[in-house]
Amino acid sequence: LPLGPAVEMGWRLAPETWGTGLATEGAAAARDWGFANLDIDELIAFTARSNLASQAVMRKIGMRPDPARDFDHPKLAEDHPLRPHVVYAIGR
Repeated sequence: LPLGPAVEMGWRLAPETWGTGLATEGAAAARDWGFANLDIDELIAFTARSNLASQAVMRKIGMRPDPARDFDHPKLAEDHPLRPHVVYAIGR
Protein backbone atom coordinates (compact mmCIF):
# COMPACT_ATOMS: atom_id res chain seq x y z
CA LEU A 1 0.00 0.00 0.00
CA PRO A 2 1.21 3.53 -0.70
CA LEU A 3 1.07 4.62 2.95
CA GLY A 4 4.17 3.05 4.39
CA PRO A 5 6.12 2.86 6.33
CA ALA A 6 3.50 3.33 9.03
CA VAL A 7 1.95 1.65 12.04
CA GLU A 8 -1.68 0.93 11.28
CA MET A 9 -4.58 0.37 13.64
CA GLY A 10 -7.46 -1.78 12.55
CA TRP A 11 -10.55 -3.52 13.88
CA ARG A 12 -13.13 -6.06 12.81
CA LEU A 13 -16.22 -6.88 14.76
CA ALA A 14 -19.04 -9.31 14.24
CA PRO A 15 -22.13 -7.54 12.89
CA GLU A 16 -24.12 -8.30 16.03
CA THR A 17 -21.68 -6.10 18.01
CA TRP A 18 -21.93 -3.09 15.71
CA GLY A 19 -23.25 0.04 17.39
CA THR A 20 -22.35 -1.12 20.91
CA GLY A 21 -19.27 1.06 21.37
CA LEU A 22 -16.86 -1.87 21.36
CA ALA A 23 -14.97 -0.63 18.30
CA THR A 24 -14.40 2.79 19.85
CA GLU A 25 -13.39 1.29 23.19
CA GLY A 26 -10.98 -1.16 21.56
CA ALA A 27 -9.53 1.41 19.17
CA ALA A 28 -8.91 3.86 22.01
CA ALA A 29 -7.17 1.13 24.03
CA ALA A 30 -5.02 0.17 21.03
CA ARG A 31 -4.12 3.82 20.43
CA ASP A 32 -3.11 4.27 24.06
CA TRP A 33 -1.13 1.03 24.11
CA GLY A 34 0.65 1.91 20.87
CA PHE A 35 1.83 5.29 22.08
CA ALA A 36 2.80 3.90 25.50
CA ASN A 37 4.73 0.90 24.20
CA LEU A 38 6.01 1.66 20.71
CA ASP A 39 8.62 4.20 19.68
CA ILE A 40 6.34 5.92 17.18
CA ASP A 41 5.10 9.44 16.60
CA GLU A 42 1.97 8.54 14.64
CA LEU A 43 -0.69 5.89 14.14
CA ILE A 44 -2.81 5.60 11.01
CA ALA A 45 -6.00 3.82 10.07
CA PHE A 46 -7.71 3.45 6.73
CA THR A 47 -11.01 2.21 5.43
CA ALA A 48 -13.19 2.32 2.37
CA ARG A 49 -14.52 5.81 1.73
CA SER A 50 -18.05 4.43 2.08
CA ASN A 51 -17.40 2.95 5.57
CA LEU A 52 -18.75 5.86 7.58
CA ALA A 53 -19.01 3.82 10.79
CA SER A 54 -15.26 3.14 10.91
CA GLN A 55 -14.54 6.76 10.06
CA ALA A 56 -16.72 7.78 13.02
CA VAL A 57 -14.67 5.50 15.30
CA MET A 58 -11.48 7.12 14.01
CA ARG A 59 -12.83 10.60 14.74
CA LYS A 60 -14.08 9.58 18.20
CA ILE A 61 -10.57 8.49 19.24
CA GLY A 62 -9.02 11.73 18.00
CA MET A 63 -7.84 10.71 14.55
CA ARG A 64 -8.11 13.24 11.74
CA PRO A 65 -8.49 12.75 7.99
CA ASP A 66 -5.26 12.91 5.99
CA PRO A 67 -6.56 13.38 2.42
CA ALA A 68 -3.05 13.59 0.96
CA ARG A 69 -2.67 9.89 1.82
CA ASP A 70 -6.04 8.68 0.48
CA PHE A 71 -5.64 5.94 -2.11
CA ASP A 72 -7.36 3.40 -4.31
CA HIS A 73 -6.94 -0.11 -2.95
CA PRO A 74 -4.56 -1.87 -5.33
CA LYS A 75 -6.18 -5.31 -4.95
CA LEU A 76 -9.66 -4.17 -5.97
CA ALA A 77 -10.89 -3.64 -9.52
CA GLU A 78 -11.03 -0.05 -10.75
CA ASP A 79 -14.83 -0.10 -10.77
CA HIS A 80 -15.20 -1.80 -7.36
CA PRO A 81 -17.24 0.37 -4.96
CA LEU A 82 -14.81 -0.31 -2.07
CA ARG A 83 -11.69 0.67 -4.04
CA PRO A 84 -11.47 4.33 -2.82
CA HIS A 85 -9.95 4.45 0.67
CA VAL A 86 -9.51 7.27 3.16
CA VAL A 87 -6.67 7.60 5.64
CA TYR A 88 -6.87 9.00 9.17
CA ALA A 89 -3.88 9.75 11.41
CA ILE A 90 -3.12 10.71 14.98
CA GLY A 91 0.15 11.89 16.49
CA ARG A 92 1.39 11.76 20.04
